[in-house]
Amino acid sequence: MSSSIATCFEALDKVQEGGNLDQSCRKVVMVYSAWGIIENGGLQYFFESNFPGDPSYDVFVQAFSSVGFTEIALRFSKLVSLFPFDDPHKFPQKRQDFIDSRPSSFITSMEELDDLFFAHENIEQTLNSFLQVPVKS
Repeated sequence: MSSSIATCFEALDKVQEGGNLDQSCRKVVMVYSAWGIIENGGLQYFFESNFPGDPSYDVFVQAFSSVGFTEIALRFSKLVSLFPFDDPHKFPQKRQDFIDSRPSSFITSMEELDDLFFAHENIEQTLNSFLQVPVKS
């Protein structure tokens, strides 16, 4: 992990002590964490996971898009829209039941997006570039 990304995770630790996490670091932490889950077990593993505070999947879409993974953000948003119920981030059992039912359009889209994630060899370069760009007020 690069030093700039590590700095974001250190800032996250300080949030628990009453500090603040700026939006750039928040996005980097979300993308880096999600990416690690996906690299370990694909999007199925991501959807089987629950995140602190149950953030909407739209928050991940925005984070992917903001840091420079626009195509991933678009496809992720489309994949989430294939869940046949609103707010899938809130319903782990319904998510699991839906995935277990193996709907072909969802599974195909999920596998194609998995391939897109796995095609990126170095996400840290993109995240570091994002952290170097000054945030406009």
